[in-house]
Amino acid sequence: MEKGKIYNYYKELPNWGKGLVAVPIVAIVGFVGYKIYKKLNPSQAEKKAKQLLSSVTNDIIEFKKRGVPQTYPDANYVTFANSIYEGMRYVIGDDYNQVVDTCKQLKTNLDAALTIAAFGTKQNYAFGLVPLGDPMDMLTFIQTELGNEWWYDNKVKQINDYWNSKGITYRV
Repeated sequence: MEKGKIYNYYKELPNWGKGLVAVPIVAIVGFVGYKIYKKLNPSQAEKKAKQLLSSVTNDIIEFKKRGVPQTYPDANYVTFANSIYEGMRYVIGDDYNQVVDTCKQLKTNLDAALTIAAFGTKQNYAFGLVPLGDPMDMLTFIQTELGNEWWYDNKVKQINDYWNSKGITYRV
């Protein structure tokens, strides 16, 4: 029984050459296995984000049925979501005031729900380069970034107080 050309070529390689071939293959198999594992076993954060986004989608339908006004065109909510994300994405140069100011532009429950839906889930990065943890929904992202430090905690309170004053029921 004749073995294939690829096998014969691999067999004739020096040991260091076999390693150069084997390492990327093992890395690819490991990466694919990790992705399959993550897909089959989502983390608590991923489950929470999925549940919130599902709830928000139902809320949007309900708010529209009840006639809750939408203050801005649909494209603005994507802009708000991106502004909030960009205000927290980097360790150095984060603009938490931008996050608070953007959240204060939301005037109704529908505005908040549409912004949360537009945000979806986003990955947090260290220095804009190294992924940290699991992707998060907007409320969890804001709480993680602004709510864990005593000197920023008042910003979460500002957002929640403002939303409360406008009758927005979502909370960071």
